[in-house]
This record gives sequence, structure tokens and C-alpha cells, in this order.
Amino acid sequence: MGTPALALGRRLTRFAVLALPAILTLSLCFESAEAQFCVGDCNLDDTVTIDELIVGVNIALGLRGRHDCPPFDNNNDNSVTIDELIQAVRSALDGCPIETATPSSN
Repeated sequence: MGTPALALGRRLTRFAVLALPAILTLSLCFESAEAQFCVGDCNLDDTVTIDELIVGVNIALGLRGRHDCPPFDNNNDNSVTIDELIQAVRSALDGCPIETATPSSN
């Protein structure tokens, strides 16, 4: 019984070692992609206004198309969901996330 379990453990360990760098790379890609725009900022001016929130609600209700404000669809599933509306309201209240450049040491 120990031999099949040991073999399975080795395969799982090998998979984890090989998959971890790929998972980390993908998470960094998605993190940087999300930081490029502010959810709900239809005109890309780094602010979310009331009229943009109304557009988002209308997209969520099916009264307008997603093409009217692509930044509302944060996860690219071709719909606007309640969590995306909440993110947009948060951005309207607190401001859009600001990307900060790290200073380089020369």
C-alpha cells in the first residue's frame, strides 16, 4: 500500500513544483491587467461619476449594451454584475486606484 501512495505523492509534488511558477506568472499578469483601468470609468478620465454609475446599472439591467462602457466588465464575462457595480461605487467614493511607479536606484 505504501508504494502506490508514495508514487502518487511524488506525482503531486512534481505537478505542484511545475505548476507553481505558471500560476504565479498568470496571477501577476491578471493583477497588472486589472490595474490598467478603473471599474466604471467609462470615459477613462480616472474618475467614476454618477452618470457612469447609471450607465453601469443600465448595462446590468440589460437596458444598454456592454459596449457603452467596457470598463464596467472587470472580469470580461460580457456582463455587469453586482460586484462590478460595487467596485465602481467604491471608485466613485474613494477615487480610482493609482498606479505608483517604483523609483529606480541609479
